[in-house]
Amino acid sequence: MCTVDLLPLISTAVGAAVALLGTMLADILRGRGERDRAKLRDRRKSYLSYVVALDAAHTRLRDVADPGNNPEDPKRAATQAVTVSRVFESRERLLMSGSPAVLTAGERALIALGKLRRTVGEGVKRQTPEFHDAYHEFAGHLWQLRRAIRQDLGASDLSPSDLDKPSWDSRDTCEWCQNRLTGSTTAAAGDLS
Repeated sequence: MCTVDLLPLISTAVGAAVALLGTMLADILRGRGERDRAKLRDRRKSYLSYVVALDAAHTRLRDVADPGNNPEDPKRAATQAVTVSRVFESRERLLMSGSPAVLTAGERALIALGKLRRTVGEGVKRQTPEFHDAYHEFAGHLWQLRRAIRQDLGASDLSPSDLDKPSWDSRDTCEWCQNRLTGSTTAAAGDLS
């Protein structure tokens, strides 16, 4: 009778199974890592798109509120300024990928932008207390959104002093607001510093 030593055969089979499982696990982890990187890229892209759209809407609203610009229908011009900036389209992408903290900050910035739009739509010009109050509220919320995005993406937090600013809403560095506080009768032409 012939005796067969099964130990080498079993160890070879176990080694092959371990190698196969290791390869499969590495492929799964590599695929998961790639999916995670793709999600992060999509999130970063939607965040940037939304912030850029908010800033573009603000810039267009400033143009509508320029003292030299007298649109026939300020409400329509203000609405169009926000619409063409594609804020709402960018917001939809943000809603699909943003973290809860970013979504909350994003909604607050959008509400503040809406207040600025309504203010400009009433025919208010840039060099008025009403415009500056709405603008500085929006500026503060926009910075809170930026900070929430940075935190979600793993970047370190910022403070106003990191950017040589006394505050996020820029009220302390706004020449027009400072002139208003000191009682100066001549508001600066180059407002919103």
